[in-house]
Amino acid sequence: MVLKHRLIAARLTMPRTLLFLAVLGGLIAWGFTGIFLGAAAVSVAWTLMQHWLDASQQHQAVDAQLAVMSSATGPEADGR
Repeated sequence: MVLKHRLIAARLTMPRTLLFLAVLGGLIAWGFTGIFLGAAAVSVAWTLMQHWLDASQQHQAVDAQLAVMSSATGPEADGR
């Protein structure tokens, strides 16, 4: 089990505890093949969540920049 854990987690960025729970849940749900299916399903979900959060943070940063730019170029910026 330790060898499989190290093979699966070699290049993974998700927490090892989550990986362990994914392997254990997959084993319970699907048997021996669930060791790999559980880890694969959770790692795909983890990666999608990370990309979604990164995109959300980038979107918020762009919105903040646009708000600053629009307030600086508004009618008040001319001094009228």
